[in-house]
Amino acid sequence: MAAGLGTFVFGNPLTLPFVVGATWETGKIMLHGHMQSHERPAHLSEMLQTLSISQLWAPVLKPMLCGAVPLGLIFGLLFYGITRYGMTVFREQRRKRLAEKGSLLQ
Repeated sequence: MAAGLGTFVFGNPLTLPFVVGATWETGKIMLHGHMQSHERPAHLSEMLQTLSISQLWAPVLKPMLCGAVPLGLIFGLLFYGITRYGMTVFREQRRKRLAEKGSLLQ
């Protein structure tokens, strides 16, 4: 349920550019000392059309890979905590409702 909801909320065409941009920018910050000026994508659309992985690796894929790891960990832990709290509250409310029903039946 949580995976489906997360995919629907964050993996749609409206939010995907922000996710990709945040991932790439985070990777650029992490690799700042390791990226050279000639590694920046000059013609990204052309590289995507030809699907040349060797051309895409240094300017695009490497920063995105490095940026995805910390963002995934941060948001994964954040939403795990939120989901766990929500389930705890739901179970407690359900337990109270069942206890009230049980006391009414007796």
